[in-house]
Amino acid sequence: MLAAKLNAAANRRDHSAAPSVRSVSIADDAQSEAPSEAPSKMSSLRRASGWGSLATKMKQKPATPMKRYENTYRVEPEKEQLFDAAKVQQFVHDILETRLKGQEYKGNLCRNLASTLSDVIKGRVKKMGFPRHKIIVHTVLGEKLRHDLNVCSRAVWNDKTDNHVTVTYENGSLYTVVTIYAVYFE
Repeated sequence: MLAAKLNAAANRRDHSAAPSVRSVSIADDAQSEAPSEAPSKMSSLRRASGWGSLATKMKQKPATPMKRYENTYRVEPEKEQLFDAAKVQQFVHDILETRLKGQEYKGNLCRNLASTLSDVIKGRVKKMGFPRHKIIVHTVLGEKLRHDLNVCSRAVWNDKTDNHVTVTYENGSLYTVVTIYAVYFE
């Protein structure tokens, strides 16, 4: 439809003595065809492009400046902030004993149980108050049969500031090995 209007305007220009120029836009084209449908077509174009939603988001809330903190230049934790491996080991053993006491091994359920245990242990160890330590929890949960399992890990870290704890728990049908890494970050 737009091409036809442009051709018609070009033909009129060629046949008339005084040239007249008329610019035709998509909005003019939409209004000339059906004036009642023009707003819905344009709004659907805006919605499809994503610019409408972006403009709405930008109008809603002004950007707040990020807080910038001074460097502390601390490369080692203070004595009271060191990771207490014995305290964490006893705490995690108590959690495993309460959560897994009488638990039967079922493959589908134990997959989610291992993930849940990792999240719970990580949250509780963080609440114990070891600032500037990243806590990583690795949980292995398996069925207790006549087979062996070796769990090993390697890491590059600082022996003075970083630490780990490994806790094992067994009941009649399953076993679990939980390793908690506490890595000091500057």
